[in-house]
Amino acid sequence: MLKFNNLIWTIFFKTVKPLTDNAGIVIILFSIFFGIGFSFITYLYRKENVRYLGLLDGLYLTSVFYMLRQLPLIHPRIHQALSTVSSIIKASSAYSANFQKAAGITVKKTSDIVYYLYNLSPEKLQDWFKVQPELLYRKLYTAFEHSRYLFGYVDKKVVWTTDFIYFIPFVLLLLVMVKQSYQEIDRIHTKDAMWLVFHMVLYFAIWLWVFLSGPRGCVLAFNVLYATHILMNYMLSKNNYFKKQN
Repeated sequence: MLKFNNLIWTIFFKTVKPLTDNAGIVIILFSIFFGIGFSFITYLYRKENVRYLGLLDGLYLTSVFYMLRQLPLIHPRIHQALSTVSSIIKASSAYSANFQKAAGITVKKTSDIVYYLYNLSPEKLQDWFKVQPELLYRKLYTAFEHSRYLFGYVDKKVVWTTDFIYFIPFVLLLLVMVKQSYQEIDRIHTKDAMWLVFHMVLYFAIWLWVFLSGPRGCVLAFNVLYATHILMNYMLSKNNYFKKQN
């Protein structure tokens, strides 16, 4: 299943590569795409206002979560940058010695270099500009900035106390969705109300899981996906209103 998920996201990255290869922007684009698609599915199924289909949303967010964990393997630019840097360092005894001294680790294989460099924060990676070969680390930093940075590395855990651009929409969207759900419960049948309550619980579970797991990209996908749902709900509700008027 993980291989299939990697394949799907590899295709996604290649599809939008002429436009961008920034993982954060790719997540935004496909969250909008799937948000619209899922909203239409629930709209056609329910024949009324959009009822958020939590199972599909949960599957999509799970897919994003595992994609972020495999990002060095499936993102073309990141994979190439890490492969190039690690192979050059490993091939040169001088570069390898400089790396081991600066990192404070013993390099036995290229994966040790890859793992260490990939897990550096942007600030820590900038410190490597003083280590030879300086140009190599600068190019790696640039590759990371272009491909995985969107108000922080998207595959790293969100810092809720400082990443307000992720946190504030995350909380507000949940409150809006809960409010809309309660408004719907007041005007629909008992069976539909039970169905809606189930999805409210499911959405809260998804929200809590995203909150606890916390990769920035997953939070970003949540925010964009549910913002799209809310917008689609409004648009399709208006469409229903005009149909009834006619």
